Amino acid sequence: MTRSSLAVGRVARPHGVRGELKVQLYWPESTSLLAVKEVVLVPSEGAPRTCAVQAVRPTPRAQLLKVAGIDDVAAAEGLRGAEVRVRRAELPPLEPGAYYLADLVGARVVGPAGEVGVVVEVRPYPTVDCVVVEDESGRRREQPLVEPWVCGVDAAAGVIELMSLDGFLD
Repeated sequence: MTRSSLAVGRVARPHGVRGELKVQLYWPESTSLLAVKEVVLVPSEGAPRTCAVQAVRPTPRAQLLKVAGIDDVAAAEGLRGAEVRVRRAELPPLEPGAYYLADLVGARVVGPAGEVGVVVEVRPYPTVDCVVVEDESGRRREQPLVEPWVCGVDAAAGVIELMSLDGFLD
């Protein structure tokens, strides 16, 4: 998928008998599904499917999503594991300097001595968001996105600047 859409979660399983989908959000506090009129469901096999959103219900650990064309358990079961994406154009505009964590995947990470690696994954934890950085040897380490280690994030340019490498977690 292109950067015109944003991955917000994954279909965990069907919910109920009328085709609702239990969606595990990548960022649990996200309200993006509540703001959109359609989603793109990307199964591990097969073509992406654009579906009109009929209803969204937040639950303590997920959101229940009802989309047009998925009307029973069997149809919902076929989407288990599918990535749920929303079109950026449907989301409210970001404040200046704000970015989506998903936009950091692929960003170059630069430290005081030069290139450190590339972001290959983002891991949101309850207390801090981290990026997984892969160096040229293939070694992966986590870096919390907080001061005093991170001095700048330019998601548009695809660069994260570190003040120190002391924050890396093995």
